[in-house]
Amino acid sequence: MPRKTRRQKGFTLVELLVVIAIIGMLIALLLPAVQAAREAARRMQCSNNMRQIAIAMQNHHDTRKAFCAGNYLKMMPGVANISDPRDQNNIDPNFRGPDAHEAGAVPCGMWSWCALILPYMEQTALYEQCDFDRRAYTYAVGIRWYPHDPDCDVPCGDEVNREVADKCPETLRCPTAPQNSIRPGTTKDYAVNGGGDVPERGRAGLENGRTMKWGVFYLNSSVTIANILDGTTQTFLALEASSQTYPNSGAEQNGQATGNANPFVFVNHGSQGYAMFTIANELYIAPNEMFYFGNAARIPRSFHVGGLNAVMCDASGRFVSNTVSTHPWRAAFTRASASYPPGIPGDRDGGGIANF
Repeated sequence: MPRKTRRQKGFTLVELLVVIAIIGMLIALLLPAVQAAREAARRMQCSNNMRQIAIAMQNHHDTRKAFCAGNYLKMMPGVANISDPRDQNNIDPNFRGPDAHEAGAVPCGMWSWCALILPYMEQTALYEQCDFDRRAYTYAVGIRWYPHDPDCDVPCGDEVNREVADKCPETLRCPTAPQNSIRPGTTKDYAVNGGGDVPERGRAGLENGRTMKWGVFYLNSSVTIANILDGTTQTFLALEASSQTYPNSGAEQNGQATGNANPFVFVNHGSQGYAMFTIANELYIAPNEMFYFGNAARIPRSFHVGGLNAVMCDASGRFVSNTVSTHPWRAAFTRASASYPPGIPGDRDGGGIANF
């Protein structure tokens, strides 16, 4: 009797290749969805971070009857807080020094808003480490008149505050944005509404006083909710300003972490913790815009796809698209649209309702 042959169980090479191809296609379809879900979660976390900032600001307002200053500079007794900070006679001796910002000799080492709200963010221990009678510290900043290469980023500030400079809480860092890999705690990714121009100087006569009339924060400011005439739901409180998107942010240069863009507590330039919609009279700089008139722009930026997160003065969150129209974008930066100086385009389309 002839033997009956048995067929061995298994896959042929063609069948195996077909299965591998199907699995590959499924992974290719699934991976973008997973990445999108992860980014959606990160964006939600970023939005929650901004809400925590807004709640801290409101708690500060409830306790001290005003929002905190955008940046703090200790003045001499009897000198108005909004006095010209370039006049060394107006400034407390501990805040004076030969090192100043290259534009306008602004003092180095002013304190950022984020240091002032630490107690309202459950960071009281960190707040108590800050010596506000002396200058804030940063590991690297570009300054003028320093005895080294003027283009070199160097440490700046008072050593007594050095330990605080690299302890930026996670709440002040966007989970999507890249961080300085050597010193990840030296920079923050959020900025408060400075309106326009140069809020870190806050001089009443500067640019017809636009800075002090437009934004919610500026040098030694104490703006109240009653001062926000356009309404808290229509006015930005804070926006994203990722440190590593700034031009020449210098995350790492020559193997060293510079962290000179949006440092944690140190201020001597508007790019360090301020969000603005106008610089040098250019009244429309879109979100995430890299340049205006060929110059590097220092305005709200993020690593989220299509736009950035913001929070209004009533603590409500917004996602602002990169293609937002001119009117609502400008409007949300102004707390009192009627305060635009005559002749500025904002008279016509700058203030008012900020519907995104």
